[in-house]
Amino acid sequence: MRTSRTFELSKLVSDLSVYSDLGTLSDEAYANILHTATLAWEENARVIRKANEERIAQEKVQAEERERIRKENERLQAEAVIWARKEQEEKAKADKLLADAKAKADAERKAIEEKNRIEREKQEAITRKAQAEANEKIRKERAENERLQAELKAKQDKEAKELKAKQDAEKKAKAAPDKEKLKVLADHLRNPKLPEMTCAELKAIVTQVRIQLNAIAEFIEDNVINK
Repeated sequence: MRTSRTFELSKLVSDLSVYSDLGTLSDEAYANILHTATLAWEENARVIRKANEERIAQEKVQAEERERIRKENERLQAEAVIWARKEQEEKAKADKLLADAKAKADAERKAIEEKNRIEREKQEAITRKAQAEANEKIRKERAENERLQAELKAKQDKEAKELKAKQDAEKKAKAAPDKEKLKVLADHLRNPKLPEMTCAELKAIVTQVRIQLNAIAEFIEDNVINK
């Protein structure tokens, strides 16, 4: 009896040490223990079954959530690819518009610069021509002025020379009789009739007189006759 009871309860209770010797229990006491153990086992089985059901349901929910998240990620990734491609297309379009605008602005700027360069060169050419014409006019006026001044100076020099020649002629004409007299005097002084001296000392004095007279004659010739 003890063996059969132990085998029967072992299916329901994991630890049989909590029970007294099962072989000495009355049928009623054992029946109560068996009933209580059966109820406990059934409750435990129900709890375990419910826990398993809840675990399975939770795992199903989690699997469904993971699947939903996976699909959502795939959708978001696909949308991200589409948006990225769209952004690239928009960026390429914007870059093209910007490049076209820049190229147009550069072309317009170059056209303006070229127009300004041509106009500047034209104005510079006009300025150079006007300056050259002004310089040529100034050169001609200066040359004409120098020619007129040269002619005036030549005329003045000629008139001054003619006036001086006339004055010299008049002076020479006026001084001719006096010069002739001085020439006679100079000739007389060069060949004076001096006394003969026998005394050597007086002879030396007469020699000095002759020298002085010759010097006076040369002075008259240099300052009057030869002029």
